[in-house]
Amino acid sequence: MPGTVFGRDDGEFTLRIAYVNFDGARALAASEAAGIETRLDDHFLRTYCHNVTQGVYRLCEWFQALVS
Repeated sequence: MPGTVFGRDDGEFTLRIAYVNFDGARALAASEAAGIETRLDDHFLRTYCHNVTQGVYRLCEWFQALVS
């Protein structure tokens, strides 16, 4: 799908990635235990979705090096 489907400008470079590499049941249980009012912060993501956050950080580093 083009980025315009997600509200992005037609002339903008858009990259969409689906990356799932974590125990979803464990993350869901932890989020439910935290409660609906609790904001799931970076610490939560690093704890329960470590591989995903590391992948995103590495992609950001790669992109920054590419455009620098």
